[in-house]
Amino acid sequence: MTYRSDGIQIQALPESTNSLIISHTELKICFDQLAGSLRPAWELGLQESKQNISIPFRSGHKFETPKIAVHCHVYYLELFCELLSAWKNIQNKFLFITTNTAFKASIIEQILIHNEELDYLVIIVKNRGRDIAPLIYLLKHYLNGFDIVIHCHTKKTPQVDKGFGVAWRKSLIQATFPNEYLARKLVDLLVNVNSGIVMPWPHRFVAHNVNWGSNFCRIKSLMELVGFKINRSNFLYFPAGSFFWARVDALQPLLGLSINDLDFCPEPTPPDGALAHSLERCIGILPMLENRRSYAVWIDANTHGFTDAVNNSHLIALPTNDDLKNNCEDWFKDGLVRAFSSYIPAHQSLILS
Repeated sequence: MTYRSDGIQIQALPESTNSLIISHTELKICFDQLAGSLRPAWELGLQESKQNISIPFRSGHKFETPKIAVHCHVYYLELFCELLSAWKNIQNKFLFITTNTAFKASIIEQILIHNEELDYLVIIVKNRGRDIAPLIYLLKHYLNGFDIVIHCHTKKTPQVDKGFGVAWRKSLIQATFPNEYLARKLVDLLVNVNSGIVMPWPHRFVAHNVNWGSNFCRIKSLMELVGFKINRSNFLYFPAGSFFWARVDALQPLLGLSINDLDFCPEPTPPDGALAHSLERCIGILPMLENRRSYAVWIDANTHGFTDAVNNSHLIALPTNDDLKNNCEDWFKDGLVRAFSSYIPAHQSLILS
C-alpha cells in the first residue's frame, strides 16, 4: 500500500494495469468526408498492434476505494433488467435511476428490491433531453462526492432497423460493463486524476458516422461558454450512443453551461442536431481539450460488428489536445484537398495516418 505525505492511503497501480493498453500513436486517423471531421478511423476496427506499451501515470491518484455512481436513464422499461444484470461486476457502486413517470419509478423500485440492490435512488425527471438532461441534473444535485460516474440508458434506436438497434445496444452494454477483470482495469485508469472518459469502440454500423453531424456550430458556441475555442480542424471523439465511464470532475465544466431541462427540445427529438446530440459530443471533447487521457474499450470483433479485426480485449489510449495540436491543421487541409480531388465516395473516410 502507498501513502501520501499526509498519511492518506492512495491507489498504487499494479504493473499489470497497462498490459492491455495500446498507445494512441497506433490509432489510425481519418478525414470524415460526410461532416468535415478529423477523427479516429473507427470503421477499420481494431487491427493488430505493433506493440502494447505502458502508458505512464502521473502522481496524484485519488483514494484507494473510489466512489462510483452508476446512472441509468430508463425510458424503455422492458430493457431495464438487461442493464441490471450487466453492472453486477461493478463494485462499490451507488445506483441513480432516472425515469419519466411515477408508474415506471414504482416498477423500477420493485425490481431493484427483488434483485437485492440496496444502494439506489430512483428520480422522476421530465421527458426532455433523452438521457443527457438527466445526467446534467445529477451532476448539479447528486454527484458531488463521487469519483467516477458510469452512464447508460435503455437504448432502443426505434428509428432504424430493429436488428441493428439490438446489435448496437448489446455492443454498448458489453463494452461498458465488461468482465470483472477488465472492469477493475477501468477503475484503475479513472482513479488517476489526469484521466477523462472511457467509452466503447463504436459499432461497425455507426463507426463511419461518429462525426460532427449537424452539431458543429452549436458545439463551438458551447465550448466558448466554458472557455475553449475550437474549429473544424479540431480532432473529435465521443461516446456515440451515450454509454461511458467518466471521472466526475472531467464532466464538471458542463455545469458552466447553466443548462436545464427546458433548454432541450420536446419529444420527438430529431435524429441529429439537437442540444442532446451536441452535449454527447462535448462529453468527449472537454476531457481531450483539458489534456486528460481518455480510452476506448475494444471487446472483440464480433461484439463491435467486425469480421476482420482483433479478437481479444484491449484498451486504446485516445489522443489529448497536446498530442495532436501540431498535426491537426495539416491533416485537415490534406483531407480537404484529397476530398475534392479524388473519386472516393463521400460516405467513405480518407485515411491520413
